[in-house]
Amino acid sequence: MTLPVASISVGESTCSSISWLTDDSFACSDASGSIRVNTLDGVVINRFEEHEKRVWCVDASPVDTNTFVSASD
Repeated sequence: MTLPVASISVGESTCSSISWLTDDSFACSDASGSIRVNTLDGVVINRFEEHEKRVWCVDASPVDTNTFVSASD
């Protein structure tokens, strides 16, 4: 049986997708149409609100973690 080793709070919205950017930060897409870049302790580093509807997925570039793509309705 696999159990979670940690729980990370990402704010008021549920994450649709998570992509690791570095060892201690990740991008999280959500139903509000935004993408947040968070640290492991829940601090929001940046927030992007470019989509009008739910963002289904986000993925970071393996070469440049300052670049990522997202897809929505």
